[in-house]
Amino acid sequence: MKEGRYRKWDTLVKLVTTVLSIIALFVGIWQFSAQQKNITLLEYDLIARKDSIDFRKKLWENKVSVYTAVCTTTGELLSTIDDSILFDKALFDFEKLYYGQTTFVEDTLVEDHLIDFRLACYDYKKGMISPWDLKKEGLALIKACKASAGEELYAEP
Repeated sequence: MKEGRYRKWDTLVKLVTTVLSIIALFVGIWQFSAQQKNITLLEYDLIARKDSIDFRKKLWENKVSVYTAVCTTTGELLSTIDDSILFDKALFDFEKLYYGQTTFVEDTLVEDHLIDFRLACYDYKKGMISPWDLKKEGLALIKACKASAGEELYAEP
């Protein structure tokens, strides 16, 4: 009789152990699957952030390139004040930048200085302002381009 009772307990323990092992196996598989899903989501998020940073970096590099061209052309304008032919050529180059590339990358600070400097160039050609006033406007534009490029570099995505 004791042996029959022992067999029942032995069978019950083996059955419970097997059931618990199967449950533990499924819980492990579920945890692994959930962890893999989380890792995949984190990887997708990381890829999206990297793509965003790369895109912003390309825009910033384009902005710096355009602002460098603006500063170079502004310098040409300011250094050719005494020669009307060279001044007109530099003003033509500035106008191409003004109506072209700068409209894509400019911010409000640079836009205001671009407008002010362009108007100052035409006022200078008409004799309404002095060369010194034109140079002040040109240097203000260059400083605005520098400030804008620096702000964008350190801005948070």
